[in-house]
Amino acid sequence: MKLNLRDTEVDNALAATVRNIDHDYQAEQWVRDTYATAQTTNPARWVTEWELVDDDGVRARWERADGDPSMPRLAFAAPRFAGESRHHTKTDD
Repeated sequence: MKLNLRDTEVDNALAATVRNIDHDYQAEQWVRDTYATAQTTNPARWVTEWELVDDDGVRARWERADGDPSMPRLAFAAPRFAGESRHHTKTDD
């Protein structure tokens, strides 16, 4: 699996990709470790979306509003996602 981090920078929204994620909890740890750290003071560079992708497509997605420094919410979870975030939020719509 891989975790794509996206920001709001125009024409270059993909900020980083974390590869070799073997378990859902590892992606959740990356989200917790990166949500409060801006790469710059420019709000356009703050990460606003974390998307966990496996061979079957999007497995989970965390989101937050532009300029919001708080912990992102789990906005989508595929039925195969088994992370702790799933137990705290109903998101598999």
